[in-house]
Amino acid sequence: MALAWYVGGVTPTQKSVLVALADHADEKGEHVYPGVKRLCKKTSCAERTVRRALADLRDMGLITAVREAAYHHTTEYRLDLPEMQARQDRPAADAPHDLPESPQGVPESPLRGARAAPKPSYNHQEPAEREERARATPNRFWQLPESLNNAPFVKVWARWLQYIDERTIDFTETQAELTLEDLSRVETAVATDSVRTSIRKGWRNIYLPENGSGSPDVSAVTEWESVLSLSSQGKLASLPMGPTRDAVLSVGADRINSMTANQRPFVYKDFRVAYEQATAKSQQQRASAGT
Repeated sequence: MALAWYVGGVTPTQKSVLVALADHADEKGEHVYPGVKRLCKKTSCAERTVRRALADLRDMGLITAVREAAYHHTTEYRLDLPEMQARQDRPAADAPHDLPESPQGVPESPLRGARAAPKPSYNHQEPAEREERARATPNRFWQLPESLNNAPFVKVWARWLQYIDERTIDFTETQAELTLEDLSRVETAVATDSVRTSIRKGWRNIYLPENGSGSPDVSAVTEWESVLSLSSQGKLASLPMGPTRDAVLSVGADRINSMTANQRPFVYKDFRVAYEQATAKSQQQRASAGT
């Protein structure tokens, strides 16, 4: 599809991935499901770079995920032809914008908080990956509430942004805004510890303690993260009998499978309540059986 070649306002990497996707599209821009590995071969980009470009293209509205990947199929995309047409002849996005400057004028990476000083590289993909990483963190992610704009939290928040980038976790700007809003309601120490715990546990979201102090409910979060993993693989029906399965049935498996990244925190809250109720019921049953 020649239209993809003339889309402006994107980086060279984003353009390369978009053109590769267009190779698989029909005249309506539909039925696009090449898979990440094939896109890597077509674009000569690293997997993380391709995944980040796909996320950027989705945020721009140039592509839409019709069906998310599962264990038996890749993600199917649809190209937004009107949006592609509207972006014809726009200037190319050749360099990161609005990055904080060091005193010497060297841009600093908002992920790492360190100067992005040039250094020798024998890997031709490294500069592109550094550029994509800088783009992956919009300034909006750094519009911290006043109560969180302090050294301890800024440091741990930078680590969280680096963590989600390295694990290619789908963490949207809307999620960032809502998460920061929730974190601003608790003490800085609690907010900082919640972010650190989420990184240490390998979680996909930041979870706060229910009473505003202490630690998150690790049991409920661990089960929820397991549910997310099974859902992404299309294996949610394989959950064994128990409180977790009961909670999923209560919330609705279809609701979990179809939720967006922005909906995930709200669905988790419903899951946590259902899980706690199912756990209490299970404990009561065991106690009754033992008497």
